[in-house]
Amino acid sequence: SLVAGMPAEAGCSDGMCTEARLNQPGRLIETRRGLLVAVDTGNHRIVSLDPRSGAALTTHAGTGKPGFLNGPGDKAQFCCPSDLVEYRDDGSFVVCDTHNHALRLISPAQQVTTFAGNLPKLFSLHENQGKMTKKLDHESDFDAEQCTARAGSSKPGLVNGHAKLAQFCEPSGIAAVPSTHTLVVADAGNHCIRLINIHGMVSTLAGSGVPGFLDGRGEYARLHAPNDIVVCSTERVWVADTGNHTLRVINFEGDVETPVTEHALVAPCRLAWRAPDVLVAVEEAPDAEAVRCFKVSCVQP
Repeated sequence: SLVAGMPAEAGCSDGMCTEARLNQPGRLIETRRGLLVAVDTGNHRIVSLDPRSGAALTTHAGTGKPGFLNGPGDKAQFCCPSDLVEYRDDGSFVVCDTHNHALRLISPAQQVTTFAGNLPKLFSLHENQGKMTKKLDHESDFDAEQCTARAGSSKPGLVNGHAKLAQFCEPSGIAAVPSTHTLVVADAGNHCIRLINIHGMVSTLAGSGVPGFLDGRGEYARLHAPNDIVVCSTERVWVADTGNHTLRVINFEGDVETPVTEHALVAPCRLAWRAPDVLVAVEEAPDAEAVRCFKVSCVQP
């Protein structure tokens, strides 16, 4: 059934069901509290809806215009966010802010900060008589805990280390591993799968930044523009290897394998689990998007 928006009618507005307008909506998740949250990619915002109360779809964070700005949800800006995941148990989210080459954190109070990704040019927002102005800061003065609102231009790259210094290139998919509080990121522009541990350290699980197609371990494996990931019950990472038109599966030792599927795929771009062993893949077929379901094994090899 239709939850929000109108088919073939793009726009950017909140409202009840068909009154709301979306533009290229991406990932939709249901939180532990029953809230529906989605990335409205073409409108550069995050939207939410409580289906239990019959409330209207509302903007959770973002202004509807592209940019890179931290701060309160109604002032923060994103650029083509493509995925999000519930983080911790407090109602916060981590968003793949794809064209800003960064991951953003939305707190339960709807405050937006940069969770991971390097910002070479930083500004602080200051309010003066109701007007917001920007003041340039020095990089050496950057303190993510003290700064409540920052803007700047993000820098793509492939750099591991602390989340505030790490670099990504078009992160497009994200998943959480509840047992270790690790985040797994499909870093599409770097042709890699990245990890962020509970201490905020970023590492590369598989891939080296070079596109290709090769099974193997860690940096010796090759992927091509992986757009999405899901983690199954045995904590294996399933990857939509979009540029290679196939699925890949990776364990946390970094071993990459190519599973055999019954049907050939065309640019799989989104993945989801249905039931314990059914993987749903959305394909970007030339004529229209297609959805396929695969019965897969979650047993460790």
